[in-house]
Amino acid sequence: MNTGSKVKVIACDVTDPKQVDDMVARSIAEFGSVDVLVNNVGWTVDRLFMEKPREEWEKEVKVNLWGPSTASTAYYRP
Repeated sequence: MNTGSKVKVIACDVTDPKQVDDMVARSIAEFGSVDVLVNNVGWTVDRLFMEKPREEWEKEVKVNLWGPSTASTAYYRP
């Protein structure tokens, strides 16, 4: 099905606010505005809660919680 809509996938490290800002700038430059943002990100190491070292927990929170928050804020800030 072709709806005539334009879509662009832009990969970036969502834990790096500079890369997120660059992604936003590229999107706005190409489309003029952004109607939909898909926060499709996730990272984990499959192991029991008590077996995870702090570094893994910190990376999970940085990617899975702060990543989508940073991207959403970057696109929708006034």
